Amino acid sequence: MKTLWAVSLALLILAAPLAAKETGMRQDEGPITIQGNALTFDRNQSVMAYQGDVQAVYGDIVMVCDSLKAFLDPKTQSVSKILAAGNVKVVYQNMVVKCGKATFFPSTRQMTFEEEPVLFRGKSSLMGSKILVDFSTNRMKVLSKGDEKVNIKLFQESTRTP
Repeated sequence: MKTLWAVSLALLILAAPLAAKETGMRQDEGPITIQGNALTFDRNQSVMAYQGDVQAVYGDIVMVCDSLKAFLDPKTQSVSKILAAGNVKVVYQNMVVKCGKATFFPSTRQMTFEEEPVLFRGKSSLMGSKILVDFSTNRMKVLSKGDEKVNIKLFQESTRTP
């Protein structure tokens, strides 16, 4: 029976991209597609746990990691929160963030990066103990803890033409 639920859920997820294209929805309103080497679905807890070479895509946000848990809203069965762990890498436009753990809330397009997060934009980098990004507003907040400082390396883009 649990296998039937997992298969049904997988079919819903696979069919969602077509529905988003056909209705003319914006990318950030479309489906979340997740794939990995293994999936365990806990219907009682409304959690899908992926293991091994995991990739999740939500519009223009791409996340790869070692393991991922997608928490479903029990009423709507939509993804309410994603928790990624192990070698997390998130790509969004010209920004790349690498860290050990990331939490994403699809409804608000907000993500928290923890465990040695480093944000790269071109050659420039930004480090702190926690990085909070709001993809809807393109705003971020970088926090440090204790005596640590937020570190940034900015490389100036050349405006000269050869």
